[in-house]
Amino acid sequence: MLNAIVPVLEKNIEEMEFCAEKRSLCKNLEFI
Repeated sequence: MLNAIVPVLEKNIEEMEFCAEKRSLCKNLEFI
């Protein structure tokens, strides 16, 4: 179960880091 969750968390972290770089897109990532 955890093995399935980890890639999702890693993807979310990548998207949040992208969001930090492109703040204009943050509102599109609020669902994370």
